[in-house]
Amino acid sequence: MPMPNAAMLKGSGTSRNAKKRGRKSVEESDENCETDSEAETETEEALGTTVKAGESKGKEEEPVNTTEKVDPVISHSESGAGVNLPSEVLEYPDPEFSDFEKQRAENCFAVNQVWAIYDSLDSMPRFYARIKNVFNPGFKLRITWLEADPDEENEQNWVEQNLPVSCGNYCNGSTEDCVDRLMFSHRIYPIKSFGKFGCLVYPKKGEIWALFKDWNIKWASEPENHKPAYRYDFVEVLTNFDKEMGIWVSHLDKVKGFVSIFKQTARDGVICFRLSSRNLYRFSHQIPSVKMTGKEREGVPVGSFELDPASLPTDLILEKE
Repeated sequence: MPMPNAAMLKGSGTSRNAKKRGRKSVEESDENCETDSEAETETEEALGTTVKAGESKGKEEEPVNTTEKVDPVISHSESGAGVNLPSEVLEYPDPEFSDFEKQRAENCFAVNQVWAIYDSLDSMPRFYARIKNVFNPGFKLRITWLEADPDEENEQNWVEQNLPVSCGNYCNGSTEDCVDRLMFSHRIYPIKSFGKFGCLVYPKKGEIWALFKDWNIKWASEPENHKPAYRYDFVEVLTNFDKEMGIWVSHLDKVKGFVSIFKQTARDGVICFRLSSRNLYRFSHQIPSVKMTGKEREGVPVGSFELDPASLPTDLILEKE
């Protein structure tokens, strides 16, 4: 199974894109990060899934540790070949009420965490990597990429055509060193599914996700017609994913006059709807969010969400009216 951007890494030499951070500086304190053990990987039972041991085809992870000093290598792969990891710099507006930078400050990164990374298609956070080593001083990580590893034929065809993936089965890919903090979006909490060999990534209750508009799994039969720029719907996840029942979500629409405030909205009289497990690849990417109290400013709806502008299409966040 190919890496998420294997063609780019081996061909043009470019790699995962990063967004330009234009926000205020962040104090380096433990309060900025979610580090308690309760936030670690959830169990299969939490989302009603069942996985058999030994199903993974991924590589076995190497032992992990924290290293104080290391030579300033930019990147390496397990094959021993050097890989350059340049980052495309993109600009986006600041959020109006929340500081999403606090959750990706340097002191927030630790061994065994899994992070979402901006991809090379349209710079949305669809790539995932697990931290194997943290090198000090400065910012340098050794990461193992997680590769989509579907077991259903339609999803396998989707992955083989290099269409965007952010949910489902994952196995361990190559290992590289990384010195670019701007490529990281947010921490995720996958489900350990086959011991240390692989994991599952599903939308969880309370999260905000983008859905591909007009999506169909048959995009894989004509991938040349389904390239960026993608169009999205935005939803709040109302239930944890279940293979039998699927997942319930509710529509979110942008509130006029704000950069990235979204609220629950009915469409054609429907607020929430169900997506079956066969529609899992309709989920494009998770969007970091903060729920609003309504006291932030006049006009902010109670229970609305401020979404991280770095995970939204540029044309959407630039339209305030």
